[in-house]
Amino acid sequence: MSLKVDPDSLGFLIADMARMMRLAMERRIAEAGLGLTAGEARALLQIAAHEGSRQNVIAEHMGIEPMTFCTYVDRLERVGLAERVADPGDRRAKLILTTAKADDMIVLIRQQTGAVLEEIQAGLSADERVMLLSIMKTMRASISAMVGNEATVAAPQAAKA
Repeated sequence: MSLKVDPDSLGFLIADMARMMRLAMERRIAEAGLGLTAGEARALLQIAAHEGSRQNVIAEHMGIEPMTFCTYVDRLERVGLAERVADPGDRRAKLILTTAKADDMIVLIRQQTGAVLEEIQAGLSADERVMLLSIMKTMRASISAMVGNEATVAAPQAAKA
């Protein structure tokens, strides 16, 4: 049995792509001059994707500590892009919502991230892009089934105010 590790194996490729894609996104957001850090921009997109979810749920989706996410939300609240509201089912918990002001910023962030994704997929045909997305969704579902609830996409708990 060889102890040589193949850097082109699926696990290495996925890890490398995730790391490099995050770096490319961070650079693009910084260069765009949106007034948000890459972490804040990522948090805002996650809040929009999981509108009305609890802070800890969104932090889990981001793969960061709840306190780190809390810092992002504090900043997003200060600039009027997000708000915390009491969870009607548990007043001690807070649900996170985007504000109307966030809509324009989300559009700008998505333009930047969309441009990065377009560059990443430039060498793929339309059919290959559809196939890649389908394969990745299947793999995500398989991983989610392996690790259980902590990795599944949570349904929003409240509608956008």
